[in-house]
Amino acid sequence: MDESIPQRFKMPQIEPYDGSSDPLDHLQSYKALMTLQGATNAQLCKAFPATLRKAARLWFSGLKPNSILSFEQLGRQLATHFAASRRQRRTSDSLFAIKQKEGESLKDYISRFTSATWEVRDLDQSIAISALKTGTRSYKFPFSIKKSFPTDFVEMLARARKYAKAEEAMASRREAAEQPAKMQKTRHEECSQPSSRSPWHEKEPPWPKSLAHSRSPLQKFQTYTPLTSTRAEIFMEIEGQGYLRPPWRMRPIESRKHSKKYCHFHRDRGHDTEDCYELRDENEALVRRGRLSCFVRDHAYRREPEQQKLVPREERDDN
Repeated sequence: MDESIPQRFKMPQIEPYDGSSDPLDHLQSYKALMTLQGATNAQLCKAFPATLRKAARLWFSGLKPNSILSFEQLGRQLATHFAASRRQRRTSDSLFAIKQKEGESLKDYISRFTSATWEVRDLDQSIAISALKTGTRSYKFPFSIKKSFPTDFVEMLARARKYAKAEEAMASRREAAEQPAKMQKTRHEECSQPSSRSPWHEKEPPWPKSLAHSRSPLQKFQTYTPLTSTRAEIFMEIEGQGYLRPPWRMRPIESRKHSKKYCHFHRDRGHDTEDCYELRDENEALVRRGRLSCFVRDHAYRREPEQQKLVPREERDDN
């Protein structure tokens, strides 16, 4: 092999082979790049050592002089010497070992299974179909193809991907439907923390101890914190938790007995719970004491518990 390397020859950009990976991958990549430049058999052999390093270069250095007559022979010897590094080739039957993992979506499982089929030489499509079907954790998907079995693996993949897409859409709709309930549960848990659920008459009441046994401390506020729920909804959430003091009794007026409006806070007729000014002030006082932070719309309004100045008012006919 006295043939010289052409002056315009460019060494292919390929990762040097050190003997730790599959030698066939390196040989195929090298030959493909060299063939693009029109390299001859002799040129393939002369340039090849430049793509070797470590154990592979030591192996090449140990070859007897003039023992290589062709690149095909050189490739066979390299593959034989580093046979232990050769990647185990997949067979069609090996696809049965690919199972959908717990928590893995059908879409991801199909993608992983498809990648494995690319490594199988002479893929048996009937085996691939069976392996994909039995490897999934979904019990509905196999039944979906039972009535009209796919004719080949390409059709099987198309139907599997379509089913996976529909499955994801259903999961998204289910999650969207459950979101309000989750938010309600989170809010309830946040408002039910031990540090802020003690009744007002216990050791650490929400209200000052000086008012622990008095009627509802009526307070006036110039501004009110924006909340995420209505006055009536908040009342339903915190009723019975000891946050609210008994309201001032409404003056008995004959006309109220026939009113359609009912206040659950006062447990009397005359105005709706949502329109109750006293409940509005009670809620605001609790917000400013850090007791209803879970209902505050804007985090900027959330504040640490603070002592509010109580402004006593005369007993009134609320609303």
